[in-house]
Amino acid sequence: PDTLGGGVVLDPAPPRHGPSNDVLARLERLRRGEPEPPPPAVPAPAAAAPAEPAAAPALSAPALAVEAELREAGLTPPLDADLEADAELAALRGAGRIGRLGRGMHAHAEALAAAEAAVVALVERDGEVTIASLRDELGLSRKFAQAYLEHCDAARITLRVGDRRVLRRRR
Repeated sequence: PDTLGGGVVLDPAPPRHGPSNDVLARLERLRRGEPEPPPPAVPAPAAAAPAEPAAAPALSAPALAVEAELREAGLTPPLDADLEADAELAALRGAGRIGRLGRGMHAHAEALAAAEAAVVALVERDGEVTIASLRDELGLSRKFAQAYLEHCDAARITLRVGDRRVLRRRR
């Protein structure tokens, strides 16, 4: 029957975190008014070292063959089971050359980017996108249209509202 109230907002926009003692220590520092400690410094490269990015590990010939197959497939990639290349898919995913397009399916990064651009263009033109409108626009089957829309939802490009998708608001 009693209502308790009151409190102080220590951080109106906290970073995401899970349960840990570090969070409690951070909140206690904020409560005392102590400044946030600076993030750990990343060591600078040696002055004599070239300013080139570190080279990604070389991909095997089978992985490159799988990448070529996915690139050639475009917006309609084969199922992972048909590729029978789990290790190669993992290596390509780690190198950023492909992305997961749902359970048991991967697509080349270029296909994902093309589908994302098409979704954004449809929403900007029509105010929304549905599985049917994406299917018709790109000439895909319903299976692929749904997978690309779910990918856009997961990538936080779109927001599902019933059977349609709208663009998420940018801050």
